[in-house]
Amino acid sequence: MSGYGYPNQQAIFYQQYESVRRDEVVGILLALFLGSFGLHHFYLRRTGLGILYCCFFWSGIPGLLGFIECFFMPGRVREFNAIQAATIAASLARTATAATGDGGIDPAIIIDLWGGLDNRGFLTVSAVFLVELRDRLTKIDSLLDSGSRRSLELEAHSIKGAASNVGAVDIRDCAKRLEGAALQGSTEDVHQLAKDLHVASERGIQALEKIIASGRHR
Repeated sequence: MSGYGYPNQQAIFYQQYESVRRDEVVGILLALFLGSFGLHHFYLRRTGLGILYCCFFWSGIPGLLGFIECFFMPGRVREFNAIQAATIAASLARTATAATGDGGIDPAIIIDLWGGLDNRGFLTVSAVFLVELRDRLTKIDSLLDSGSRRSLELEAHSIKGAASNVGAVDIRDCAKRLEGAALQGSTEDVHQLAKDLHVASERGIQALEKIIASGRHR
């Protein structure tokens, strides 16, 4: 992998997840056979309970509790794995945000829809989106002069949908507000919201161009 490209977030996620996930069967066996020493708690990083069980293993009580906890281990393991997955996903999203420089782009949406910022399908769709966005912004400027509110509403609606597919949340939100203003027929609001859309689009275009360029260097 080139140092200039974005890593495959989905692959990194599964790699990190596999290194920390716990197995339900292993958890049950540890509780059943080594529950007296609290190994099933150490397995789920419950260090305090594990040490407590070790201190009182001689009493036989931890062994009895370990047997009872066999029945609860599958649920505990699934909960542990879910927490690990959420933590890893949040960390990758923060890393991706730092890499893109934000620009109104939400990496979490891209990862959820496409599996990563280097996905070829995402890169292609983003490139097409940028071309169409510039064309639609030009049309919106023309429609503001002509006063065609219905056409303006449709253009804003199209931008809103396309922006959602590439994680361009700022562009999406601005287009949504413009769409609503055009529907209501507020001339003053429409002009201001169109300016807001241009500003958001410039930021989003720069961020997406950066992502596309980096993804193609992989």
